[in-house]
Amino acid sequence: MKEQRQLKPQRTSKQWQTRLQSRERRSGASNKVYTDNPFETLEALQAKIIEEVDKIPLDMIRAAFSDHKRRLEECVRRNGASVEIC
Repeated sequence: MKEQRQLKPQRTSKQWQTRLQSRERRSGASNKVYTDNPFETLEALQAKIIEEVDKIPLDMIRAAFSDHKRRLEECVRRNGASVEIC
């Protein structure tokens, strides 16, 4: 008898929208840093990176760390196996 594969539950459109908005926010900072390219000096680039990182909302940073912690815990639970948690 052929073994049935478990499928991941399908995401709703709201979940996709939230995920896409999250990705846009994450990539937004790097886009802002490099729009003024080329930088005259390494120090100017560093200053721009610091300026943009300082604009990232604290709740977004907390959410990223919380998600990362959840993924690490799941990886440990699976004895190091690959993890994809949405």
